[in-house]
Amino acid sequence: MREIVSGVRSLTSRETFRGNRQSKVTMFRTSDTEEFIRLFTAHQVRLQTLALSLIPNYADAEEVLQQASLIIWKKFGEFDRAGGSFFAWASRILSFEAKNYYRRKGRDKLRFDEKFLDVVADRVSEMSDELAERQRLLSDCVARLRPEHQEIIRLRYGQGATVDAVARAAGRTSDAIYNVLSRIRQVLVECVDRQRAMEGRS
Repeated sequence: MREIVSGVRSLTSRETFRGNRQSKVTMFRTSDTEEFIRLFTAHQVRLQTLALSLIPNYADAEEVLQQASLIIWKKFGEFDRAGGSFFAWASRILSFEAKNYYRRKGRDKLRFDEKFLDVVADRVSEMSDELAERQRLLSDCVARLRPEHQEIIRLRYGQGATVDAVARAAGRTSDAIYNVLSRIRQVLVECVDRQRAMEGRS
């Protein structure tokens, strides 16, 4: 993904001309570039998941995603930033590129019907939306924990510290930290489920 972001920055740092006119493809305001990078970075994991769901081969999926990403950038001016979903818009472009991939690979024995690819893309999009919603609710629930519990979560999952390391930092035994983590997980699961129920989600 760094290559894609770097490519966008490089593309927008140059001025290209067609005759006496500036190319509309490459001439974007700096604010457009930063907005694109912000949105793309926020959704890159979901787009990678979609690419791998449509194209199981990792190398091919990465290549298709990079090609789709350049198209997403070039068409960014068409995206409805007022109220559109960047992921939904970008995933349609990625799905189209995946179809082109299979058309090019049509001589291969294994082929997928385009309707099947549409179903997969829609399902992955739904799952990604649900995951994003759970992550949002989880962040809210973590913010409601006691400060000392937030610190334990930060050390264990934010920094990847071992339970023993967390125990030393907290001045407690490893068994005590295991018990605290178990209780915290239960509290967070109940909090997320409660919040989803309040928002009318199952």
